[in-house]
Amino acid sequence: MNKILSLALLGITVASASFTTDLNIKKCNQQGCKPAQKRVALDATSNGTEKFITVGGANKDALTLQYGGAAVGGPRVYLIEEEGVNKNTMFMLKDQEFSFEVELSTMPCGFNAALYFVGMTENEGSAETGTNYCDAQAVGGTYCSEMDIMEANTRAQQYTTHACIDKCGSHTTDVPECKGNGIPSTVCDQSGCGLNPFRYGPGTTYNAEFNNEKWHGPRTDGTNYQLDSSQAFTVVTQFHADPSTKVLANISRFYMQKGKRIDLPTLYVLPPKDGQHYGALESPAITKDYCPDIYDRWNGNAGYAPLGQMGKNMENGMVLAMSAWYAQETYNNGKPQGSQTGMSWLDGVNNWSGYKKAGPCHTTTSDAAGPYHATFSDIRIGDIGTTLQSSATPSVVV
Repeated sequence: MNKILSLALLGITVASASFTTDLNIKKCNQQGCKPAQKRVALDATSNGTEKFITVGGANKDALTLQYGGAAVGGPRVYLIEEEGVNKNTMFMLKDQEFSFEVELSTMPCGFNAALYFVGMTENEGSAETGTNYCDAQAVGGTYCSEMDIMEANTRAQQYTTHACIDKCGSHTTDVPECKGNGIPSTVCDQSGCGLNPFRYGPGTTYNAEFNNEKWHGPRTDGTNYQLDSSQAFTVVTQFHADPSTKVLANISRFYMQKGKRIDLPTLYVLPPKDGQHYGALESPAITKDYCPDIYDRWNGNAGYAPLGQMGKNMENGMVLAMSAWYAQETYNNGKPQGSQTGMSWLDGVNNWSGYKKAGPCHTTTSDAAGPYHATFSDIRIGDIGTTLQSSATPSVVV
């Protein structure tokens, strides 16, 4: 539904537009999954991208976001309540499982199909206008917590926690520390505790990082990747809290594609026992030990732990955001001019205390062709082990 609000004053029409459209999700428990009627609202700064948003599927549960070109960029939307309830949908993620299907075969190097949660509030009365955005980078001018469920294209993907101090965990309007000014801040874990399955392959040492090059990618290029990004796949994320302390202890991940479960590759991040080669972390997940193992030492200047604080931020509820966007990567002889370039932090070569690959991309990118789009569908939230058949659910020790 497209809603246009206008005000005529002294013969001059001043118009502001908001865009919403229905999108259904499913809520699951031990008895099964039931549909829940929701909508998405376009971000207030994404005007002009309305025509690049479509909802399809027999159950109106498939959202396609198309990149609109350099002039307008791509849309960013938020999940809000059904017609007649002008509030953002709030997700409580601890001890929950979140799953969805994604199709991103047209999103190459430089593009990002992003699905993530941020510490926005209900924004009651104004959710339809897509205002009061915030994230851990203060893109909208305000810091708040961010849980990146998936940032991906056909060549790379990762999931990342970005916790914030208590004051800035959720959107605020009157807390000076939570206002962004373009200067890096310690109020949020801006670099984050991320799990990128391309990185930390066998043989990784203090001085050299190797990769898992054949785990994720489009089989159309002739490589038999374990997860084929040229086809749709289902992403399953579980948020395990410690049973006794209720502190967030483990964020685990697996995938389903054509009826087959696909697990993350072994990552070589454990402290070396021979003084040089990192040890193998099998069945990797984001845990309190994993974060320092990949050098995420953020503590908010107050003794916070990246994962535990992310869990604390989640207790306020978080809002689901989805977007499709592009940032050009420019390389000279396969190297960035600075520490990184465009989307290279996700999929390319970066000079992070030496050249390291976040993904295989190493040539200058372009958005001149297209169309470029991603489809997020069959979004489900429920108790751990309920959004898929039980046979696909791993057992996780926390």
